[in-house]
Amino acid sequence: MNKKITEELKKILGQTALDDVQILEDGIDIDFQMEYIEFITRYHNEIESLSEDNCYNILQNNDCEYSINERKFALANIARRNTVKAYRAIEQFAKIANSEWKLNQWIKMALRECRSNLEFSLTGKRQVFVSTGLGSKNGKIRYFAVISALQGVKFSPTHQHLIKSELNYSAEKNDSEIEQLDFSESYVSVVILIPFGTEIRNVFMSCIEECNNLGKFLSDDYFVTNVKKYRPEEVEMIVNKANGKYPSEGLPSNTEND
Repeated sequence: MNKKITEELKKILGQTALDDVQILEDGIDIDFQMEYIEFITRYHNEIESLSEDNCYNILQNNDCEYSINERKFALANIARRNTVKAYRAIEQFAKIANSEWKLNQWIKMALRECRSNLEFSLTGKRQVFVSTGLGSKNGKIRYFAVISALQGVKFSPTHQHLIKSELNYSAEKNDSEIEQLDFSESYVSVVILIPFGTEIRNVFMSCIEECNNLGKFLSDDYFVTNVKKYRPEEVEMIVNKANGKYPSEGLPSNTEND
């Protein structure tokens, strides 16, 4: 959970370093982030041995002369450098690169690595970047959450109004911002920005408890993640799993996930 992550970072970095943590706004698929890290680790020697001039040349061209793989190696090579020239080269390449999804994700990761190296060379301090699948905004991490009705309950207009009011109140109390709120027959999905270090449970349990004080109709279980937004059919599976309608194998867990 968010609080647990904060506490672990405090243990590792200390409070002073934790104050320098930067929350990255662009969301990048978690699996892809791992793929990038594995790539630069596995091919470290090959990346190091590439010609710097040749790598810059590859990034200055956006034609079919160079393969996607050659561009990935060039980006990884330039990203390890701690110069403004390197950072600007990747920035410029991002403007001329085609819209191929995987390459665009690669560019984002290369920019982050290069920025970290550049800031370290200028300040002498290694910056800590927090990156999630859903990204962030104004220092607040974006989450996707699902709150479900008790089994057999269908939301009435009164239920929906109450949930919206209490969730807005709870978000405001916790300095959080609701970006999207979608009601279904028996659940509500929420896209919400929550400050780094805030206990996620406080935001959702406050809403659930207040609603249930006025008439028991919400489940105490909720699902929250910062990895991705789930499609409606996936949310239905989560809700059905919570209600015991489906076996758990292969289904998302209805727990907090950071």
